[in-house]
Amino acid sequence: MKRILVFVSVLVLWGFILNASPQVSMSNAAAYDITGVWRLYYDDYCIDSYYFEGDYIKFSGSSTSGAWELYYLFTRYYDSGMTYQVSGANLAMTEYGYDTITGTFVNNNTIEAVYNDGDYFFCFKLERVVNDQKPFGNFELPAERAVVSGSISISGWVLDDTMVTSIKIYYSSVSASAAKDSNNWYLVEDEVTCLWGARPDVANAYWYNYYCDFAGWGYMCLTYFLPNGGYGPYMLHVVATDIAGNSTTWSVTVYGNNANRVKPFGAIDTPGQCGWAEGYASENYLFRNWGWALTPWPNSIPSNGIGVYVDGVKLGNVTYDLYRSDIAGFFPGYANTYGAGGYFDIDLSKYEDFSQHTLYWYAVDSDGNKDGIGSRYFYVSLWDDTWSAESSKSKTNFASLIENKRAKEKKKLSRTQFAHIPVNPPEPISIKRGSIENTEYRCVFPDEAGLNRLTVKTGERIEIKVSEDQFSDITGYTVLNENTLGPLPVGSTLDKKSKTFYWVPGPGFMGKYECLFIEKGKNGEMSKRNIVIEVNPKFQNNR
Repeated sequence: MKRILVFVSVLVLWGFILNASPQVSMSNAAAYDITGVWRLYYDDYCIDSYYFEGDYIKFSGSSTSGAWELYYLFTRYYDSGMTYQVSGANLAMTEYGYDTITGTFVNNNTIEAVYNDGDYFFCFKLERVVNDQKPFGNFELPAERAVVSGSISISGWVLDDTMVTSIKIYYSSVSASAAKDSNNWYLVEDEVTCLWGARPDVANAYWYNYYCDFAGWGYMCLTYFLPNGGYGPYMLHVVATDIAGNSTTWSVTVYGNNANRVKPFGAIDTPGQCGWAEGYASENYLFRNWGWALTPWPNSIPSNGIGVYVDGVKLGNVTYDLYRSDIAGFFPGYANTYGAGGYFDIDLSKYEDFSQHTLYWYAVDSDGNKDGIGSRYFYVSLWDDTWSAESSKSKTNFASLIENKRAKEKKKLSRTQFAHIPVNPPEPISIKRGSIENTEYRCVFPDEAGLNRLTVKTGERIEIKVSEDQFSDITGYTVLNENTLGPLPVGSTLDKKSKTFYWVPGPGFMGKYECLFIEKGKNGEMSKRNIVIEVNPKFQNNR
């Protein structure tokens, strides 16, 4: 798999030269029209066994010169601005005028080339995508005619026969007939991200689709910035577009009710959604997480009233009561109007470089009203402050992310490996919900099949005491399908010392998640426990 990364990274990021098949006749210029989308396949050691890794190249322009873009993995990241030329049976692609990659046409729809750096070699080929179809899926939250307020999860799932490259959310406050005209729409978010492992139900139903594990998408929207301060009826529209430009639109009508809201509300500003939290050694790897919060009059938020949670674990309280001119101007008359801002310094040294996490704030006001304040999926990037052109070139976030994701794919286990381990005796697990620290645990007993089952809502924090054995070792997995195990859900934490599992299912997560925990006692005895967590929509009230 490392060889695959080498090609993608070489092609766009590191600037080595690909050596292709020998040049043939340069006559018959413009013999091949390559405008369109092409799938990229690899063949280790050129043994005529090509396989697909989800990468695409898109060509545009004339058949003799134009631009190409490389799209890879599920980041929907691409590199563009390169040029190409078609001469006879050869295609030459030049990256920013520096490195040229040459391929040979097998026919009008197939291009082949060979990589050989003297140590090892492999082949790759491009196949033209024909009869490309529109994206398909579903817009699931909020439900049609739902009554919403505060921050809401806008989420669903989408797949495509190629690659979804864009998901955008719009709103409109016009009638249903006029709302079909996109000229009446206003942009809410133009970079909604698909999330790995968010929809295991869809992944199982469409297991043959290469992108099935990235079907779920989600965005946390603060409704106060929608029409009339989020009051009254309006429509939400989601537009998914694939690499070829085909698009599909879903729309729902919802009813905002912020005028009668009593719970706190606000937003997280940094890091951005699916953005990077960067920590530097000279700053002790601290990252300042900014945001703001208010609560309806006559209540207020105390200075220690906002907790910060990463992957379901509380890190501390926000430094609150800071002036924000933008919030003061938009929300006059609240008790905290002139002190709505706050921040928290996250110690990134506790996390792995390029790892993915979830971030939540939970606010409790003077009357005990509480709610989540925003949500963020983010990646960690650690720097040692030793900068050079070469080190900057080699530390490429997206390339390292690809390597990390593919390494995790290699670590997938088979469920049959643990088939011989007995299920824990029919003892209950202890669970706690929400962010209030003095909330008591309650027991959940296993069913006849030995499964502990519980239901949570999107954005609801859960804390599960998996075992009471303080001397045992414990590991956890997500059951991806009947036979395959993967890592625990994104945004969760398994504290191996306290044997406690924490999770806040973020926007985009929905359905049933079966988690398998393997415990090894101090005498070597082993047992397993299966916990099924069903994540249900938070906003499903009808008008």
